Amino acid sequence: MDKTSGATQGKKKKLPAKSDLPPGGSEGESGELAARQRKLRELEERIARQISQVELLDALYTLTSPRRVIWLNFLAGISRGLGITIGATIVFFVVVVLLRHFVTLPVIGKFIAQILDFVDVYRNLPR
Repeated sequence: MDKTSGATQGKKKKLPAKSDLPPGGSEGESGELAARQRKLRELEERIARQISQVELLDALYTLTSPRRVIWLNFLAGISRGLGITIGATIVFFVVVVLLRHFVTLPVIGKFIAQILDFVDVYRNLPR
């Protein structure tokens, strides 16, 4: 830390009021704005480098640790299986509810009634 930044660290810099500025702005403002933009770009680049380093380290750790690869794949498989099961259950439920409304139609109703009878018979079978 240099000597000049330590003296002004606790104090906030007071910006001039709009009435204090000349009509077209001042030369110092554009220079200060450019300096702030430059610092912001440097900070953005530093953050991007750190994120890429963390991602690289995570990838290397994953590739060099077989237990971690197996564990992550196991969790991914369970998540996919659970998601497919829940999704299929919801879709099947919606289809059955919609089909029950069509039972009153003459042609479609008989066909759907037969399907529902088969489902009821299957439910009542001893296991």
